[in-house]
Amino acid sequence: MRTGLFFETSQSIVKSFLSNVIAIDDKLFFGNAISNKEEVASAANKDPFAFGEEESGSSEEDSGLGVANISLASSTIRDRLEKEVHNLDYQDLSLAFAEYGINCSGFIPDVHRFKTIEDAAENITLSAKRVDATILDWRMDENFGAEIGSLAKASILKILQHDKSQHGRLRLIVIYTAEPNIAEITGNIAQTLQSVDFSVLTNENNINFDNADLEFCQITVIEKKTTAKELREEVVSLFTELTIGLLPNATLSTLSELRDKTHHILHTFSRDLDPAYLSHVIGLLSSPKVRENAEEVALDYAAELIAEELKSMIQISHPLKLSLEKNRIIDWLSHINMENDDDFFEIVVGDESGKVGSCRMKELIEATENEQIDAILQSEPKIISKGQDSLSFFERNRIQVNLKNGTIDSHEKLSIIECKRRDGLSLTNLAYAPNIKLGSIIKDKKGKYYICLQPLCDSVRLSSDASFLFLAVKEVKEPTGKFTHVIQSKTGENIRLMARCSTQCIRKFDLKRNTTTRTVKASNQAGSNEYIIQCKKESGGIEELFWVGELKNNVAQAISNQVAASISRIGLDTNEWLRLSSSISIA
Repeated sequence: MRTGLFFETSQSIVKSFLSNVIAIDDKLFFGNAISNKEEVASAANKDPFAFGEEESGSSEEDSGLGVANISLASSTIRDRLEKEVHNLDYQDLSLAFAEYGINCSGFIPDVHRFKTIEDAAENITLSAKRVDATILDWRMDENFGAEIGSLAKASILKILQHDKSQHGRLRLIVIYTAEPNIAEITGNIAQTLQSVDFSVLTNENNINFDNADLEFCQITVIEKKTTAKELREEVVSLFTELTIGLLPNATLSTLSELRDKTHHILHTFSRDLDPAYLSHVIGLLSSPKVRENAEEVALDYAAELIAEELKSMIQISHPLKLSLEKNRIIDWLSHINMENDDDFFEIVVGDESGKVGSCRMKELIEATENEQIDAILQSEPKIISKGQDSLSFFERNRIQVNLKNGTIDSHEKLSIIECKRRDGLSLTNLAYAPNIKLGSIIKDKKGKYYICLQPLCDSVRLSSDASFLFLAVKEVKEPTGKFTHVIQSKTGENIRLMARCSTQCIRKFDLKRNTTTRTVKASNQAGSNEYIIQCKKESGGIEELFWVGELKNNVAQAISNQVAASISRIGLDTNEWLRLSSSISIA
């Protein structure tokens, strides 16, 4: 629903984020159309039999975006005026979007320029590739001699195929039409997409997709609007519905902030720094130890430098702060629970749980004192039934919030973002061969997982095949099993891992190096989706290991430190009475 404070603030965030919109219509023009009753009446006076009695008294106005139904007696006048009312006034539309700082471009699929539907659809795809919202007229096929909707459907298909090949893109496609059968058009588009293996989900006049690559893609069929501003508002509202949420809005706010600060970022990394960066590269080349990997080391340095500068800006971003402030979280509770169900939120604390409504959740978020939190936990229906021990139980145990009829893996998805630096899913379309180094995760043919412990300095400049240290970790498949890290497979499944940082879990693999880069690289072999590392077996044969992903540097370093701490533990033979005395509580 397009009501409530949370939707309004989300809409404001979208207005700041949206940058480019494209309108595609074969009747696009730059100028004025017959758009008011005086002009229409003037045209009718030239033919006294042009209008029937009912139409002559009509007072409906039109801005050039088209109207749904016009009934004229004279075929000559009717044909001319039908063309006029179906025209799209690009000037009106571009000025309407410009009021929000959004650039609206136009595209006319001209049959004289594009000889076939296929050619026109290909060029529409190129024009729409990087825009946030695409507005397509449904009826652009007359001059191509094709069935109505053919060009719109061909364009949608090509756009989606491109987006899916890139593992998704934020995409809103709006089909606007003067036809009265919107539901039929929606079904027509859905059937076309379904026939080429797109898993579509239809809801009234909206089409979404049961596919992670197209999670933030939506096609919506709407009727033509009376004014350009009405069309603009509909596009903004649809985009808001597509991206609404706490973290999605926070992300859009951040991206808007960075885009607006592009000048300042470029000023920080201006061309004046080029000689200094070149000096850094030459300095790396001067060292025989780094020379062969100087380009990669310099790239890592630049990436880290830029990333830290962006991070420092994000941390003090006022729009980001506003998007996640406490009042907005409270507004979100009402938005997500519009029916105000008393059991919409399930709070799981350890092995205890309770279902509550928005009011209890608001009370919990606003509570600042232990007494307040304890009273909320003990209120009926109880979240924790531990009596006087409820507050300490609340502090000690893992807390998980689930939504009614919602997914329960959101916590794992957030953990994946926290843990992984990159994985097979993010590398599918990149010509990138990952190095095996600290934090790399590999898997053997038996499905056992290992995390690389090899220090970075021992992972480069290899003069021969080398032994690498790994930590054997267990994949946890039991729903209630304990785990320490979550990663993602190349097909998007969650993989939960338990890393026990003990010397007993350390393994050694003899890996074959890449003679060109003098590192161990995981190569993506032709015809395979696997990134393969060659490992030398004790018998002299070669075993294939599979690269799964790579942990963030700080996560990998934490594991390494824990393993090192385990190695450096000091064990003493001591008096058992004295050892156990340290755990005795004296009353």
